[in-house]
Amino acid sequence: MPTRDNWDVLESASGVSLEQEMLKASEVSRDHILNINIGKAFDRMLKLATKS
Repeated sequence: MPTRDNWDVLESASGVSLEQEMLKASEVSRDHILNINIGKAFDRMLKLATKS
C-alpha cells in the first residue's frame, strides 16, 4: 500500500484516510466536550455570583 504522510492510503475514488478521519473526529469530540464543560463552569460561576 502506498503511504502519504505516514498514513496508509488505499487507492480508490476518494483519497480519504480512515485513520486520519477517525483521529479528527476524536479531536473534535474532545474539543466539543471541553467547550461544553467550560460553558457549564461559567454558568455555575455566574449563578453563584448573582445569587443573593
